[in-house]
Amino acid sequence: MDKVVGVGRSLGRVAILVLGLVFAGSAPAAPAPAEARSIGDILALLDKHPVDSRRLDEARRVLETAPPAELAGTDLAEFHLKRARAARELGLVGAELRELRRCIELGGGREPHRAWAELGGAEYGGGNFRNGLAATTRALEVTPEGVAGFRLAMHALLSEPYRRLGDFATARRHVRDAEGLLTRLKGSRNWVWYQNTWSAFVEDALGRTFFSEGRYAEAEARFRRALELREKAVQDNLAMQASGTTTTPQVTVEQHRNRQESWLAHALLEEGRVHEAEVHARRLLLRSLERFGPESLHTNQMMMPLARVLLEQRRTGEALRLAERVLANLERLGVPATALPAVQWRRLRASALVVQRRWPEALAQFEALRAALAEDPQLADTLGAPTLGWIRALIAEKRLDEAVSESALLAKRKRQQMGPGAFDAAEALGFHGVALAVAGQNEAALAAFRDALAVLLPKVAETTDRSGGRFARLSYVVDAYLGLLSRIRGTPLEGAAGIDAVAEAFLAADVLRGQSVQQAMAASAARAAAGKPELAALVREEQDVRQERDALYKILADLLSRPADQLVPGIVADMQTRVAVLDDRHRSLRDTLAQRFPDYADLIVPRPATLVQVRAALRSGEALLSVLASEERSFVWAIPAGGKPVFAVVERGRRDLERSVRSLRQALDPPEGDLDRLPAFDGQLAHRLYRELLLPVKEGWQGAEHLIVVAGGGLARLPIALLLSGEPPPPGAGGKPDYAAWPWLARQVATSQLPSAASLITLRRMAPAAAGRRAFAGFGDPDFAGDGVAKPGATSRRLRAVALPPVLRERALRGEEAVWPQYAQLAPLPDTRDEILALARSLGADPGKDVFLGPAASRSNVLGADLSRRRVIAFATHGLLPGELPRVDQPALALANPRDGGHGLLTLDDILGLRLDADWVILSACNTAAGEGEGAEALSGLGRAFFYAGGRALLATHWPVESVSARRLVVSIFNAQAAQPGISRAEALRRAMLETMADSAPGGGSYGHPLYWAPYALIGDGGS
Repeated sequence: MDKVVGVGRSLGRVAILVLGLVFAGSAPAAPAPAEARSIGDILALLDKHPVDSRRLDEARRVLETAPPAELAGTDLAEFHLKRARAARELGLVGAELRELRRCIELGGGREPHRAWAELGGAEYGGGNFRNGLAATTRALEVTPEGVAGFRLAMHALLSEPYRRLGDFATARRHVRDAEGLLTRLKGSRNWVWYQNTWSAFVEDALGRTFFSEGRYAEAEARFRRALELREKAVQDNLAMQASGTTTTPQVTVEQHRNRQESWLAHALLEEGRVHEAEVHARRLLLRSLERFGPESLHTNQMMMPLARVLLEQRRTGEALRLAERVLANLERLGVPATALPAVQWRRLRASALVVQRRWPEALAQFEALRAALAEDPQLADTLGAPTLGWIRALIAEKRLDEAVSESALLAKRKRQQMGPGAFDAAEALGFHGVALAVAGQNEAALAAFRDALAVLLPKVAETTDRSGGRFARLSYVVDAYLGLLSRIRGTPLEGAAGIDAVAEAFLAADVLRGQSVQQAMAASAARAAAGKPELAALVREEQDVRQERDALYKILADLLSRPADQLVPGIVADMQTRVAVLDDRHRSLRDTLAQRFPDYADLIVPRPATLVQVRAALRSGEALLSVLASEERSFVWAIPAGGKPVFAVVERGRRDLERSVRSLRQALDPPEGDLDRLPAFDGQLAHRLYRELLLPVKEGWQGAEHLIVVAGGGLARLPIALLLSGEPPPPGAGGKPDYAAWPWLARQVATSQLPSAASLITLRRMAPAAAGRRAFAGFGDPDFAGDGVAKPGATSRRLRAVALPPVLRERALRGEEAVWPQYAQLAPLPDTRDEILALARSLGADPGKDVFLGPAASRSNVLGADLSRRRVIAFATHGLLPGELPRVDQPALALANPRDGGHGLLTLDDILGLRLDADWVILSACNTAAGEGEGAEALSGLGRAFFYAGGRALLATHWPVESVSARRLVVSIFNAQAAQPGISRAEALRRAMLETMADSAPGGGSYGHPLYWAPYALIGDGGS
């Protein structure tokens, strides 16, 4: 019995088997990944994770043992050094410092340089930078010249406090000294034992230097190498201790290894690779818990990468809960409020409050932190420096003078530290631009925005995941920039700056749209445009490897959240090895593509579009309507194929538009699917949206035959064709509205949807389809019951929807097994048989070869057919989004029951593996164009997968369709194209809409309500 898990394209069957093994043979009963990764499970791990109690008990015994009266001098110093190490094992900072200071008072023991070094580490870990720097410097001074390996470590360690204090010149000098000593040591007799430790210190110091300079990819490479070396050093140290050699305490070596993984996670986060960072953050937490327990200082420090992952994933409440837990632990451990761990966690808590828009609370946190550091001006200048969250809170609270000065300070600091081309420096400058713009300093704000976005926009355009904190911060900057451009349009400042404010705003806005649908279209276009077999194969392999790697990272992040007793030893390690191999392979493939086929870079990583490029891509009779809703207002462009673009600013923000969309959609989803109680459609609201969004820019699209709509958020979940160009007429006889007579926008112009303006350019650059393709392949009326008995078709109006008995849903929610045998209870769709047969007739297809119905409408037939040579591919069945059927946690199409105890779902993973060259992919199912939540793209994962597989245009549904009208509408599209072959896809859809609208329903009644004629979205190339 399979469990359907959301994984990458070529990984599917392997990953399902792996998950079955990992969860100790109980895969069907395992909770969904989203549940397993919740903060509740993370905190439960802190409470219940097994720890090495033997080591901790021994450490407590050592710490509680009083020094024998006869001990003195060096022996007594060694006794206190041993107690200090026991305190470190237990995470007791204060006790460790007391014991180390006493050891040094007594001369430092047999190797004073080690005692001084350990004191430096304890002081630094406790937050006293100056004492830590002084102790580490003293350790270097008292280290004998012949102990070169230890001197190397001290130089590497000394680079860190200088880096933290902003003295980068001295930090780099110490790194160079460490590198020089490493070269000398390669010929020493101790190289065989210490090569991994010494090399790791140098790699780590170099990585931190690159990190400070914002060179995160280079830092990541150094940290990866250092982590590999630290892993080996842990084993080296154990071997030396077993041989009786005096060496570094094992606890110190293991903490170095953990800190190394922490730095790697931080670097990955800065690169925007959140899933990879999460894998390392979770593994790090598990290691720390097992070795040091939940109450140790080290474990609490090692939770920081996971907290940052949560914050970046916008799981702000969870990040706050974790921060509160850690801060309480630090207080119990006696860590001062000015110690580095406490400062870092307090800053994270304040940042989380900013994301939750709790501005006064966030500012109180930031200001309390700065006040606590005030006694040491240098520490206050570094650890108390302003942050992006701090600046945003100041702007929100209208403390604009402070916002301007603090943002200027941060931007200057980042520029000096990293250079103007670094992402972090540009991001800080962008926030300074926001502060200046809100303060009314338009000229300075414009300069800041243009410099910042020249760096930010190209880098963000390469990012596929737009759900995290980095993209949210960019949106904040771009929203403010668009507002400024709208204000200076037509003013002397626009002329003095030498810009076209409308064109500049359009380019910036399109970056915010470039989401995963665009990436999927680009992937398809890249393969189609490759032409040369060698290039096509290389492009496809790069995409496949990336899909598999990203999917594995998500699975690993889930696995690493599970209790240790639910994991089979070796499975996680094997998957981590596989991820590393895929990562290396992906980098190699991207490098090869860039070097050998540079012309394809723009297809693989689509860039934002300019107004000039969009106008050149538009065909005669086309216009593009672009709507970007920001927090406070919306920006609208209408771009004709010929003529001047028109731009307008609408004083309605994102949330207000979302409310309007939700209100209109209420009439398109009747209660319990009852078409006899169809809610009235709000014509006044539909006309209001037309007046606000389309009327101000009508000059730019009026007269167009095909309007290409680029809109995100709620607007992407509403067909623009059902807006009203005029007031709805009064009700007719009986008080009922005559919807068929209303002035719908569909009467004026054909419409299609795109995720971004750049995707229009991508599609228009796509290579022509292959000649000689067959017309059609259609799958419908799947035999869900598995009994081979055909069901009667619909003769009256009803919605297609998944009919799942409530008792079964409740059982699934309780985690009971035996869900897939209930697959037979899916509602049959006999009327889709007529739809597929009618499509086949309209397209001149051969029903015997091109039509798959009943038991033949199966997953095996889809995967076994050669769909790469079909112009139109249709699936008339249920579309399942995650959660719509128990234990389905990826999008899927329901196909025939295989009658072998398995399921009949064509999953996301299956679709990604298809090879298509299709002009149309029709998903005549329920909710196949549904959004993935508020503010999400208006396509499910199914839609993205079909674009990825090679579809040019997707016909999918916004809401559950009524069976008879859906059949008539879809068939009418291809009848229209057959009658007039030159018309565009969008025009064929428009004519089918109008024909359906004028139709009468079986048994009387009208199809004038938009539920019947407007459910289909045409996404992709709506042209001829």
